[in-house]
Amino acid sequence: MNRSRQSGMSGPNPLSLTDIANWSVLTGNILYRDEITTIRAMDAVFVAEVAKEQAEAAERNKPTEGT
Repeated sequence: MNRSRQSGMSGPNPLSLTDIANWSVLTGNILYRDEITTIRAMDAVFVAEVAKEQAEAAERNKPTEGT
């Protein structure tokens, strides 16, 4: 699912329910409600960690005063 996710200026967008449903149909995997909830929770952590990593990289790449 991650390979087909949309990205914006601030990094990857969260997986939508449509993304998850399409993946389920395409692969033939049946997902239960609790599994969808888990996937969305894991995805939220992934998106937050990528945002954190991007913010840290931007901070490291800021020019220092006098340069």
